[in-house]
Amino acid sequence: MNAGAGVTSLAVLHDWYAALAEFRAEAQDALTALALSLQRAEAWLGEQQQYWQRQIRACEDEVTQARTELRTRQIPNSFGDTVDCTVQEKNLRRAKARLQEAEDRLAAVRHWMLRLPREICDNYDGPVGQLTAFLDGELPSGLAALARQLTALEQYVHLHAASIPVPKLDKEKP
Repeated sequence: MNAGAGVTSLAVLHDWYAALAEFRAEAQDALTALALSLQRAEAWLGEQQQYWQRQIRACEDEVTQARTELRTRQIPNSFGDTVDCTVQEKNLRRAKARLQEAEDRLAAVRHWMLRLPREICDNYDGPVGQLTAFLDGELPSGLAALARQLTALEQYVHLHAASIPVPKLDKEKP
C-alpha cells in the first residue's frame, strides 16, 4: 500500500525552494568573485615582475656607481698614498645586497607566475567546473521539478478541501 509523500507543510517546501534558489545565486556570485580574484592575482604578479625588473636596473646602476667610487678612491694620490676606502667598500656591499634582494624577489615572482596557472588548473578548474555544471544544469532542473511538485500538491490540497462536505446549519432549530 502506498503510504504517500508524508508532506505536512507546503510552507516548508516553499521555504526550501527559496533557499535553494538563493544558494544558487550566491554560489554563482561567489564563483564570479573568485574568478576575478584569480585574475587580479595574475595581474598583480605581472605588475610585480615589472616593478622588480625596474628595481634591478636601478640597483645595477647603484652597484656600478659604488664600484666606480671605490676604484676612484683606490687610486693612489700624487704622494703615492692610498686613501681609506672603507665607506666605499661598505656602499658597494650594500648596493650588491640590494641587487641580490631584487633579483631574489624577481625570481620568486617568476616562480609564481609559472606556478599559479598550474595550481589553478590542478586545484580550481575541476571542482569549479563540477560546481558550475551543477549550478547551471542539475540545480535548475531540480528546482523546476520541485516547483512542479509544489504546484501539484497545492492543487491536490485545494481539490481535497473542496470535496469535503460542509454541514448546513439549520437556523430554525433553537
